[in-house]
Amino acid sequence: MEDKQDNESQTEQANGPYGNGNFYWCVKTSESKKTGEIYVWADEVRVDHVGSLVFFHQKDDREHINLVISTGSWSSFYAASVWDGHAVAVQEWEGEVVR
Repeated sequence: MEDKQDNESQTEQANGPYGNGNFYWCVKTSESKKTGEIYVWADEVRVDHVGSLVFFHQKDDREHINLVISTGSWSSFYAASVWDGHAVAVQEWEGEVVR
């Protein structure tokens, strides 16, 4: 029984918060009227061949789609801080990154 609980705990950690991925992303979009931002948990994000933004989650050695934002609905995306939503890999981004 203890092994099963340990295994479940490791699986939860590997799948990140809420089991939807290990990384937190911010998407700048016109679809979210209040802030212009959508925050997404995912293991990976890709721009597909038509320009849609596709967020993936890895589970049981398979890829699952968390969210697709269509071409023209997003302007940028970045890895976001889970603490405040700011871009984690950007030092200066006038009008966007406030520290």
